[in-house]
Amino acid sequence: NVRTLQIVNVWKASLVFERLVLSSELGGLIASLTGWPSVRVVQDQTWLKPPSSQALAFHRDRGYFMFRSSKPFPPDEDCVNGVRIVTAWIALDDMDEELGPLEYAVGSHRWTKSSHGTNASFFESTDYRHLAHHAARREPQHTQETLTFTSMSGLPRGSMSIHDGDTYHGSGPNKSRTRCRRGVGIHYVRGDVEWDVEEAQKSKIWRPYVSDQQTTKLDDDLFPIVWPPQGKG
Repeated sequence: NVRTLQIVNVWKASLVFERLVLSSELGGLIASLTGWPSVRVVQDQTWLKPPSSQALAFHRDRGYFMFRSSKPFPPDEDCVNGVRIVTAWIALDDMDEELGPLEYAVGSHRWTKSSHGTNASFFESTDYRHLAHHAARREPQHTQETLTFTSMSGLPRGSMSIHDGDTYHGSGPNKSRTRCRRGVGIHYVRGDVEWDVEEAQKSKIWRPYVSDQQTTKLDDDLFPIVWPPQGKG
């Protein structure tokens, strides 16, 4: 019954994490990879998997965010509502295999975009990859024999991996009896995306941000623009 700890938007409570999450250097890196003219932080998620804790089930990040774009940015127009989610995941511990490092289903960002890829429960005691296996069966180029996974095992603390929001990912159990596995994920979108108000109102997480507003614009104080740096560009 060892529980994994998840803290959302720790940047709002810690100056150390604020400097990391709102870093213009990280924002500029995301801009260089995507070609976006501006980059916005939507949310951070800090994870602590204690010794002997369960796996984190495979999922796609994109399905948890309710945004749209009236002017899709190439090649984002191929994404749902013309919006791409990009996640930077930073290791806070050396990612040894026994700690249950982050894993990706190879090539899954190219799979059918209509599947949200959300999971009712993040925590799995049996097959934590089952959603990726299920999704792969619907892809004409994949069978269970051709589906492959890559692990971030060996990623040193302080290092980072970056993935598309349509990539299926998760992590195995922490099999260590003494060491935690800690990391922080930062979710980014293009600076000019808007709320998909109808969908956001159905979400327990996002409803408070759209229930009283008369505009679809995201609040810059709650969802900061990190690139270009403020006062530039």
